[in-house]
Amino acid sequence: MNIPRLILWALLFCGLLLYIVLFEQPRRPAEQVPAENIIKVFSVAPQDISGLEIIQNGSSISIARGVAGWEIAGRSGVLVNQEMIDSMITAAADTVVVEMVADNPGDLSQYGLAEPRLQLHLTARQAENSAVLLIGKDSPSGVSCYALMRGSTKVMLIGKYLLFSINSLLDSCR
Repeated sequence: MNIPRLILWALLFCGLLLYIVLFEQPRRPAEQVPAENIIKVFSVAPQDISGLEIIQNGSSISIARGVAGWEIAGRSGVLVNQEMIDSMITAAADTVVVEMVADNPGDLSQYGLAEPRLQLHLTARQAENSAVLLIGKDSPSGVSCYALMRGSTKVMLIGKYLLFSINSLLDSCR
């Protein structure tokens, strides 16, 4: 037997064992945010929304739930892509507040909310659940945008998926 070679293999084995013990431990699952800490922008379920109006760049489009599905107001018989409007309604109902930015800010123009780039009027079956969301400028990171519920004084950050869904819907209605 070759003792030096045996010692070398034993040291190599001990080194690998030490590496596995120190660095290859199972990962702990990431902490999840408790559901009670998630704040939704709208307090209405998608199935309770009966209509919506989108105002952007001085023009508006109104869509209402009809007998045959979603219809563009003023254009009787013209149906919009039902899956697209359902997706946009779900995106609106599921939009959460990423961060509360300011409570009662003096100047809304710094957030692009003095003259918002988009207004979303959601009409619910129960009038107290109807709401108007004003959407302003993008945040500096570019992954969220500033928003304000009409009648509220709290400026919030929301994700841009809702804005993407609205723009997709507007493009399909033109």
